[in-house]
Amino acid sequence: MADKGKKLLEKAKNSPANWSVNELEQLYIAYGFEIVRKSKHAFAVHSVFKELRGTIPNHKSFSADYVRDAVKLIEKLEERQYAAEDEQE
Repeated sequence: MADKGKKLLEKAKNSPANWSVNELEQLYIAYGFEIVRKSKHAFAVHSVFKELRGTIPNHKSFSADYVRDAVKLIEKLEERQYAAEDEQE
């Protein structure tokens, strides 16, 4: 994962308020999620762990809870990636 992803994740942890939809999408993309657009929301679905999915609103202002949820989802992703690495060793 690129440094940009790590920087965005730190920003999300430290300051989840006042994010743009684009920033939230970039955070998900940096961690291997694909963005699937629907009418009222978009969804971030991980390319390997399909059960990991987050919601992205389609409006300018949104609750910081969307960003907090993204952080939790990325932390789950990291746990699964580490577990998968341990199984391979």
